Amino acid sequence: MTASNVEVRTVSRIPQGVLAAALILLGSMSEAGAQQKQPGIIVAHSRAETQVFLGSPSIAVLPSGDYVVSHDHFGDGAKEKRLMGVTDVYRSSDRGLTWRKVSRLRGQHWSNLFVHRENLYLLGTHPGQIAIRRSMDGGISWTEPKDSKSGLLTKEKGYHTAPTPTVLHRGRLVRAFEKSEQRGFSGMKPMLISAPKDADLLDAANWTQSPVVVHDRAWLPQKEFRGWLEGNAVVSPDGKLVNILRVHTFLSEERAAILSFNDDLTPQTIAPKQDVVKMPGGAKKFVVRRDGRERYWSLVNWVPKADRAPHPARYRNRLALVSSANLRQWKVHDIVLEGDDPKNIGFQYVDFQFEGDDIIFVSRTGFPDEFGGPDNFHNSNMITFHRIKNFRE
Repeated sequence: MTASNVEVRTVSRIPQGVLAAALILLGSMSEAGAQQKQPGIIVAHSRAETQVFLGSPSIAVLPSGDYVVSHDHFGDGAKEKRLMGVTDVYRSSDRGLTWRKVSRLRGQHWSNLFVHRENLYLLGTHPGQIAIRRSMDGGISWTEPKDSKSGLLTKEKGYHTAPTPTVLHRGRLVRAFEKSEQRGFSGMKPMLISAPKDADLLDAANWTQSPVVVHDRAWLPQKEFRGWLEGNAVVSPDGKLVNILRVHTFLSEERAAILSFNDDLTPQTIAPKQDVVKMPGGAKKFVVRRDGRERYWSLVNWVPKADRAPHPARYRNRLALVSSANLRQWKVHDIVLEGDDPKNIGFQYVDFQFEGDDIIFVSRTGFPDEFGGPDNFHNSNMITFHRIKNFRE
């Protein structure tokens, strides 16, 4: 079944006769089963003519069971309307079927939502400086990072990130960032920040930074390791902390880089043959999360071998569910979303959470609409919500 040139499949192979029911579970139809023009449920939408594009989606589940989604803005229109560095927060009380905007935050960018000790946090940049905010009412009101005691975690600017997980490791909350000292992917130097789990997370004095690491283009053939960015802090199967990063390369076979850390959070030396691994969709931003059964999962912009071409980062019209037992060998399970126009369709920068046997996720989506749609996949006009029912099947 196709909806506006987008094919939506479940993780398990479902006979054609029951596919319509599966589409409802994935959010590709409304609760009543009426076909929509776009895949998923729209959380936020922007007309292409405004030149305001929607990015950096993140999702969290509150202790109450409500869902919260955040996103920021980019593009020439966002600059004109002073929306650059502005994050909007939405909330759903009916498991993602409907959404309402509950707050707008100025001076917050590239941020991820996470719940800690019953409170909701948003951690990203201010922009350029690392900043964190706290909400005690589920995203309606927030602290403002004015100084080092209220959430402004760095004095200097030049930090880069995307919405990636904040993880708990040996009593500390850990998040990956990059120090960006020059323009372009080649200037990204990954690092971690961490704080004790019981500390005041708004106090910069409680956070420490790891040393940065500089990449070497020779880590890939033809010196095609062009940069690494948008890292995920993850606890490895042996209990160590690693940062798994998107690799910017023009090689058609995509890679991720695994940067390991010692117990004191100093980075270990990269061994290219072992630590630069083949990963489907590794040239685009991805999120890695570990389930309760000791397996790692991600939703990636996979490019099958038959469609591979140089510069794989430009192909974001296909979203696949993948998993790994060790972060180094990845298995593609199935295609979740697929559009037949790689130039204008993108399901990208996905963030997700486990909810029982389901995965719920949000996508920075570029997709045709009644207003003409985006002029390319990158200039996304929607934030969309989706559900994968019984993902392990």
